Amino acid sequence: MSCTWSTRRAVKRLGSMMALMLALGGCDPGPLIGPGVVDAGAGQGGDELPDRPNSGVPPGPGVGPEPVRFADPPPIAGGNVAVDARAERAIVADADRRRVMIFDVSSQLAPNQWQGRAPIFSVPVPDLLPGRVVIDDATDRAYVALGVVDDAPGQSGQILVIDIANRLEVERRDTCADPRGLAIEGETLHVVCRGGKWLRFAADGAIRETVLETDLRDIVPRGDGRYWISRFRSAEILDVDSAGTVLGRVTLPSTDPELCARRPATAWRMVGDADGSVAVLHSLMMLEPFPGPAERPPNGYYRGAPIPEDVGCAFGPVVVATTFIGEDGGPADGRALDCARDCRLEIMRRGVLAVDIAGGPDGFTIAAPGSNGRTLVQGGGADDAELREADCRSNAGPIRWGQFVAVSAAADDVQVAWSREPPGLCRLSGASAEWIGVDVPPLDPVRNFGHELFHRDPVGGGRMGITCASCHPEGLDDGHVWRFPEFGARRTQSLVGGIRGTEPLHWGGELPSMRELTDQVMHVRMGRLQPLTDAEVGVLLDWLDGLPARRVDQVLRWSAVDRGRALFEDPAVGCATCHHEGDYRAGRAHDVGTGGSFQTPSLVGVGLRRPLMHDGCAETVAARFDPELLREDGTVCGGDAHGNLAGLDADDIRDLVEYVQSL
Repeated sequence: MSCTWSTRRAVKRLGSMMALMLALGGCDPGPLIGPGVVDAGAGQGGDELPDRPNSGVPPGPGVGPEPVRFADPPPIAGGNVAVDARAERAIVADADRRRVMIFDVSSQLAPNQWQGRAPIFSVPVPDLLPGRVVIDDATDRAYVALGVVDDAPGQSGQILVIDIANRLEVERRDTCADPRGLAIEGETLHVVCRGGKWLRFAADGAIRETVLETDLRDIVPRGDGRYWISRFRSAEILDVDSAGTVLGRVTLPSTDPELCARRPATAWRMVGDADGSVAVLHSLMMLEPFPGPAERPPNGYYRGAPIPEDVGCAFGPVVVATTFIGEDGGPADGRALDCARDCRLEIMRRGVLAVDIAGGPDGFTIAAPGSNGRTLVQGGGADDAELREADCRSNAGPIRWGQFVAVSAAADDVQVAWSREPPGLCRLSGASAEWIGVDVPPLDPVRNFGHELFHRDPVGGGRMGITCASCHPEGLDDGHVWRFPEFGARRTQSLVGGIRGTEPLHWGGELPSMRELTDQVMHVRMGRLQPLTDAEVGVLLDWLDGLPARRVDQVLRWSAVDRGRALFEDPAVGCATCHHEGDYRAGRAHDVGTGGSFQTPSLVGVGLRRPLMHDGCAETVAARFDPELLREDGTVCGGDAHGNLAGLDADDIRDLVEYVQSL
């Protein structure tokens, strides 16, 4: 099923938005970052989230005498709901409750009924992690990606196939460890995997496998024998033909450096239109240095609110954006894509941690679960130039406390969004937005204070414009290098694989404990009004420690891996001296000739982390071993101080790289 974007009408609408804002009361929209800047939350206030009626669930992070911990939910990923073309059935892949469900969304609840709509079909998947969903309307079948939870030996991810009309589980197809993007093209199901595999399942059961690059996210068939495939952390879009040849790479637009230089990162979601165009929901990361200590506000210098332009970027270090590619037919008419000509960048001033997007003739809806109580944002369309919050309504009033994490569009202008907690669906049609409360087994809430802290704006109302997950998507890293006057360049660190026991924290080891880290990052930098209590720090640390670091599921030259392991463990080479087997880190700082002593990071999953080193000086694992690779200041990035490579030839280095990438 394809979504109709009506992007040409959306251009006119969003392009006139700032003029409309000025006309309504003469308000000052603040400095612009680039074209199409819109505000989805300014002036809304920071009211606390109201309690869920009769649930006993505290209304929001930090409310109540003790931090809430009902469950250990996984990081938010988005893309886990799909609605059929008739807007009658919604498929929900509930990662929090490890269950795949079908709900009737064709009609609303009876009067005064707050919740109670049970799924018409439910499949528990206790040992796998539900992810992306796609519906084949021609066969009335749904396909759900199920990823592995950790590195359990012999476990594979799967594709769950459901017959929607007959409410049957048809089969499960083994895939890769971490299947991500799904797409239907005729009778073929496309699956792209985080480790780099591209699988094609034909109607006759034949499977075709192609190996591309790691960190794949979504796939959209273009209709001309070519495919758009997105990469998550780099926000790069690959133009790939049916043979698996990468014909081109689309670098999403950056912002005007004269206003505030930003680069694209973290492509949370890519969806397509029938004409071959796509919309990519992604982040834009600040390239300019943070203000120095003397120029900073007393707290919250990561804040989304404007700060003086002469000391840094307004709107904070991370903003949400959507890039529309080829909406004028560029990529579908055979021309080489030129993003300066064929791409359009729209920036949202608010809408924190946007992870999913869906469109229709009346515009688009974005799920932004980091915006406390304001997690659905709508825009686009022909007649209404206002970017608005979608207030789901029940007979009890607006549902402002749902945390919507996914949204999907049907063919008849209906969109359906999924709220993870409280569980429920929002049926959007034109200007109306109606809540469908659900009974989801098990009935226990999936609230976790650590999860809340990680994914929500720390102040409320989306006013800070940033969450922990903004820079650590799914607990990983954004691949971005930040610039601090007091530290210099620092690449975002991955948080998966456990933090407890790795103190001191941050690259330079300047924070001796999680207590100091939350005080410095969440209170001073992110603007949380009060420091966390010790109990709150403990719950956050417990949740983070539950995030597994998985090895990269990719095709490797295993004979080279074996040879590389022998070199890695050779005392003469010295890799294992600091990177001990297990998590492959030493837990202390080392000076490896890179300008000082820095904490030794884990190497598990390093094949997905780019760039590398504390300042991102090495773009790839192979580049890290280049003795001639220099930093901006002329100092060495690789070299013999970081392991003894003097006795290794080019073949040895290739084997060593292969082994490191297998970890």
